[in-house]
Amino acid sequence: MKRILTWLAAVAAILLALVAGIGVAARSLVSGAGKDSLVRALEARLGVPVTVAGAELDLEQLFRLRPAILLKGISAGNPPGFRGKHFLEADSVSVQLELMPLFRNRLLIQSISVERPRVVVERGPGGVTNLERLLKPPVPAASGVSSSKGDSAAGPTRFAVEELTVRSAEIELPGATTLSDLNLRLLDFDGDSCRIEAATRLFGGGSNLSLQGRIGPSGPASLPLDGKLLMAIVPDEIPAAVRERAFGKLFAAPGAKARVTLDTEIKGDVHGTLSGPANLTIANLLIGKDKAHVMPLSGKAPLTFSVERPASTPAFHVRMAGANLKLGKGEWSGGLDLRIRGGVTTGTSTGKIRNVEIDEFLNSLTEPNDKVSGILEVSSYSLRFSGSDAAAIQNSLNGTARFAVAQGRFAALDFSTSIQRALNVASALLQPQSPVAQPAAGSTAFTTLSGDMKIGSARIQLDSINLESPSLGLTGRGSIGFDHTLQFALVARMRSGLADVVTRLTGREDISRTGIPVELTGTIEQPRIRPSAGKLTPGTMNDAVDSIRRLFNRKK
Repeated sequence: MKRILTWLAAVAAILLALVAGIGVAARSLVSGAGKDSLVRALEARLGVPVTVAGAELDLEQLFRLRPAILLKGISAGNPPGFRGKHFLEADSVSVQLELMPLFRNRLLIQSISVERPRVVVERGPGGVTNLERLLKPPVPAASGVSSSKGDSAAGPTRFAVEELTVRSAEIELPGATTLSDLNLRLLDFDGDSCRIEAATRLFGGGSNLSLQGRIGPSGPASLPLDGKLLMAIVPDEIPAAVRERAFGKLFAAPGAKARVTLDTEIKGDVHGTLSGPANLTIANLLIGKDKAHVMPLSGKAPLTFSVERPASTPAFHVRMAGANLKLGKGEWSGGLDLRIRGGVTTGTSTGKIRNVEIDEFLNSLTEPNDKVSGILEVSSYSLRFSGSDAAAIQNSLNGTARFAVAQGRFAALDFSTSIQRALNVASALLQPQSPVAQPAAGSTAFTTLSGDMKIGSARIQLDSINLESPSLGLTGRGSIGFDHTLQFALVARMRSGLADVVTRLTGREDISRTGIPVELTGTIEQPRIRPSAGKLTPGTMNDAVDSIRRLFNRKK
């Protein structure tokens, strides 16, 4: 037992002596010329001025026989041509050293760990950012600082970095956007390429962005990257003001359970274009202007994803083809081509919609509510848009569609009674400009409603309108403004005794076949309807009044 204790004491003494020797060797290099040599090495690596307020030994690592220097108050300046004084500021940076070179009075850096740095990405002349400039290797310094492994390299300090770790970084991007809690690891760095692991939270919650792959070797104008990018978004975490500016009221109440993920294999050049195939997954997403009027959207879709110059002025391109998503109780199928460059979104979409309840569809996207019901079918559509925000995109909408609604109802207007009421104003059949009668409250049930749609100049133009209902048929054309204004020229074919009355009043035998010309104006909230009397040949006033009164009395 005594012998064991003696051996243990001897081992402990050797370890203490070793730690003390390492500490003395490292301390001699921490101050004075040693610290300056380390700073010069960092400057050569980054290509910008580096300042260090102070340096000390990291005692925790020293007792693990992993000597490390703790740099305090470190900052890295901006390349020439940028306004900000610093690109990076950090309270502390731990620089771990190779053990044996210390006894030869040399620093060989094994790893670097940066805690809670603050990075400001600034855009300079030509749209180039300081980040992009720093990612390009600097011109080798005259002193010939080497980045290869081994003890024979020139200069007192060099990198043989096995790991670079950045924890809890805060990055301020151009446009007042900030990424918080960014964690980065570069592994097996040999001066040419390395493995990269990066992750950051978005919006301070469950939304996140992560990248794993291999990056490098870095050249004067290239930085290859081959990896896997995963982005997971919780739409409800996006600030409401941001959602409204980007999407209007489309995602005003996306739902607490909504998730949108993009999983892509990405390959290319950080200074050029990164692209690859991707999969989009949408789960429990609610489309709608408020919590009371939403429509669920879910499903998976393959797409291609690319980003140009991600380290400088990124431009994104997403192309989806052959997608099929569940929309409400129906489905949407089609494609989307979306480009985002310089804050402007441009895109096209084609496809079709089937088996969607039109009241749910319209209530979630427009005002007012509950004006029409039925099952919507859009056999084909094509849509183009462009703008810097939701309002500009809405005003830019341009496209065409063919639609049909089955087994529906207009809740805003009783067409038959409104037309009869308008005709009941006897002078309507005798004057070129018909007076407007108060529309009849109620609804109009229909079996089918179909037509062609054109969207442009903030209006929806409807052509080849054909409505069939038990009480009447309507054909014609017209438009609905984004401001809810109505302007329609219709022909009503009345399926009642009123058609015979109008035939006698006008003296036109073909009125039951050709129909009654009708103008629909006003707004969606307050529609106005009247016959186009100038297109009818008037009969006598007395016959008009007497005939219509007799007809209404029989109906009562």
